[in-house]
Amino acid sequence: MKMRLAMLGASVVLSILTGCVINSESDDGYYREPIPTLPSTPAQTEPLLAIVDSNQTMNADPGQGVGVFVEYDAGGHWNLWWTCDTAISGLSCNFNLKVTAESGEFANISSDHEAGDNISAPDASTISALTTTNSNLVRVTFDSAPGAIIRVDATVSGAPDPAIFFFVQDGKVRGDYKGALTNPMRFRGSTP
Repeated sequence: MKMRLAMLGASVVLSILTGCVINSESDDGYYREPIPTLPSTPAQTEPLLAIVDSNQTMNADPGQGVGVFVEYDAGGHWNLWWTCDTAISGLSCNFNLKVTAESGEFANISSDHEAGDNISAPDASTISALTTTNSNLVRVTFDSAPGAIIRVDATVSGAPDPAIFFFVQDGKVRGDYKGALTNPMRFRGSTP
């Protein structure tokens, strides 16, 4: 994770210093001219809303990859779990998650985590998780009003990487979405 962040930081510094932007096709196949401006404060992007297929599950081997997995069962039952790539990188992941109900309150909050991790509900519509994850799986389950939208803000070792979110939409992981996800993300179950 630190190596990936260092490489990203180096490429951003080189882009700023040289003022160059490489033209390329975007993921959707359309060519776009770069905007020749110096970076400033990043534009605020509205969090994407993913419609999570109800009653679908995902599998991942703890320690083999970094991810925050969002699952929903009809009736307002949520299952969020996360893993690290410790078996590959040799590093642990410091997750900081905040789950917020856009309306209503959470109920039946339960978690599976290691000693020293902190998962709490500072109020009735917020769940906070601070965990150090290695080759283990950390999980929090909770209920919301059926059909309610939740928002998940997540950082791993201080970085809000949108590539860490996984969910099933339209029978495919991430709904086979080709664009960049956002962090935070918003989620709603497909069947209330």
